[in-house]
Amino acid sequence: MESVCFTPEDIRDYLISQLKENAHFLFNELDLQMFVARSLEGKFKNGYRVHLEYRLPKKWNKDFDKEYERWGETPYFDIVLERIGENPGFIAIELKYKLKEVRLNEGVNFTRFGESPSYNTEGKDKITLVTNQSAEDEGRYDFWKDVKRIELLTNHFSRIEGGVALFLTNQKSYISNNSENKCTKFNLTTEPKTGFLHWDYNKSRICISQGNCGDCDCKKKPCGEKVKEKPAKYEGDWGSEWNHWKRPNFSLDGTYEGKWYEDIKLKIDQEGCQVVNFYCYSVLIPSYSNNA
Repeated sequence: MESVCFTPEDIRDYLISQLKENAHFLFNELDLQMFVARSLEGKFKNGYRVHLEYRLPKKWNKDFDKEYERWGETPYFDIVLERIGENPGFIAIELKYKLKEVRLNEGVNFTRFGESPSYNTEGKDKITLVTNQSAEDEGRYDFWKDVKRIELLTNHFSRIEGGVALFLTNQKSYISNNSENKCTKFNLTTEPKTGFLHWDYNKSRICISQGNCGDCDCKKKPCGEKVKEKPAKYEGDWGSEWNHWKRPNFSLDGTYEGKWYEDIKLKIDQEGCQVVNFYCYSVLIPSYSNNA
């Protein structure tokens, strides 16, 4: 029997509904990956396989490698949904999960290893469930990098039927795109985004050479601090030096309109005595034939 075909939009809508209806509080991106994988396995029981951390070895597709090499890494994709049978196909899913601090409220029935906390959970002594994740500009860049990575798949693998990129956060500033003194080219807006995306090194420069490059003053600073001066040897497209900088520039071939979902509430306890408001940004990447 032929498997039913599902589109990236079908997958996106289903996952958003699952987050709204069935998701508990997620502690990290791996938690989110597992939740999405189990949700897909529950819906696509027949004719589909769900792959986690789908690895594409180097030297597999020459044209793909040529475009991907700017990031200097082996490609992994968070989740791939494979349709099996006489009409095989694949949909790639990339996930980002960014958090601000969440503390456990007093009296909430939340346990670890079946036990409640033995410490006082009032006032300043509230237990921290997750801590703040900073570098919002990098989080935005990484999301659009995911969109580009899926786009590369659709450009170079004929059975890729598109993909879904999701960005889940409890940090409302991602919606307002409040990135003062940060690179704003990668904001998560509902306006169409296409073409060249330039990482503004004047505002968001982070050297990953760990002080060993000898070409800038990063060796005088702890790894990860902003570098004040552009090395004289680099001219022109400074951001494209991926072996020196963490965020190379790239271009989106297609045009993508993101969408925010703001009514997602994840329960910390079974009774729902404490819930955390989340927001999900989504971009759909069509197959190459639909995007051409």
